[in-house]
Amino acid sequence: QLCAAGHEEHWDIIERVVRNQLIEQQITDASFIPLSKETSSRTFESYPISGDAVLGGFGGWCGVNDFIGNNALSRRLMHCCGPAGVKAIYLAWHNALKWENGTLRINLLFSRRSKYADVINLDPLEGRIEVKAYQDCKMEIRLPDWVDKDSVRLQINARIRECHWHGTRLIVGGVSESQQVIVTYPLRETVISENVGSHVYETRWRGDTVISISPPGKYVPLYQRDRLIKAGRKIVLPEYVP
Repeated sequence: QLCAAGHEEHWDIIERVVRNQLIEQQITDASFIPLSKETSSRTFESYPISGDAVLGGFGGWCGVNDFIGNNALSRRLMHCCGPAGVKAIYLAWHNALKWENGTLRINLLFSRRSKYADVINLDPLEGRIEVKAYQDCKMEIRLPDWVDKDSVRLQINARIRECHWHGTRLIVGGVSESQQVIVTYPLRETVISENVGSHVYETRWRGDTVISISPPGKYVPLYQRDRLIKAGRKIVLPEYVP
């Protein structure tokens, strides 16, 4: 709602929240959840409940670096967090691109399909966005606020085009049906210290994605993303020919 009201700087915050803590708090591997010791209950239809029963749910008491947060109730899944987490992911997906009066605006750099265009984003493996248009349109692509604009390269059907900007939006201009737009840029590599309460955490970033955090979690550590470090590859930028 803030972005729709013109405060577009919040797109950067949304992208980082979705790529990081929101995704990390979803249960995609339930092997750490023990089998319930209770054999019967009026709350659920069947017991005992295995961890697989909550696959896809979201932790509501997670810590900065661990799925098991520092709270008196220890492991806890709240009934509100499951649907709220799914809704948050849907809202990000839904608003990642918007079509309005013949203009396609790409707001969040998530890969997705639509009747207007297919978007493929390789961040954090590579600073590269590929968009295949399915309708004639004017196109705008929001890039992260840390991107060096002088290092951005824009191609339409393999031809280098000059970059024009409105804030952090790359104004691609007119694109015809079936044309392919490719935008490349160097990914940032940085370590940022964050103070959370009485603790200090060091987060290692590649692009807008946290690939590791120090100190690591104790019980079910988050941000175990070493594969992203190994998978990253050097970007070769095409020469600019006016």
